[in-house]
Amino acid sequence: MSWTKQAMTATFQAMVDERHRARGQEIVRLRDLKGWSQETLAHEAKTSVGTVSRLERGTVEARGGTLRNFATALGVPVESLTVTNLGDADQVSQLDRIEAMLRELLALARTDASPAAIAEAAAERIEAQRSADTQAQQPTRVKGQGA
Repeated sequence: MSWTKQAMTATFQAMVDERHRARGQEIVRLRDLKGWSQETLAHEAKTSVGTVSRLERGTVEARGGTLRNFATALGVPVESLTVTNLGDADQVSQLDRIEAMLRELLALARTDASPAAIAEAAAERIEAQRSADTQAQQPTRVKGQGA
């Protein structure tokens, strides 16, 4: 299958958009558990009803300060909103790295880069991440102990 630049961009954007929708669904779930309206959440999170609405629909990306305000208002750790309860800490970390990689590739896809250059950048990024993961999994040696 040959990927066009347009198809790559659309695929990367769809993956990022899905994370936003999942985060929005989690915000709705938590708000509903408290029995709050969007207006109440907006007041408690020190933001506008429009921002609450857009985040719940997943049409905008939540930034750090906004996420912290929502987490505080909802009484949950900020991590539960950054990862949308998608799994344990290892999965969450991996999902966040994948999302960051997708963002980089999406930005590259929006430039004049060729599909081949985008694919090469993706392969390089994946290989760098694999290498970092492998190094992180290796046990550390204490000085003075044998191997």
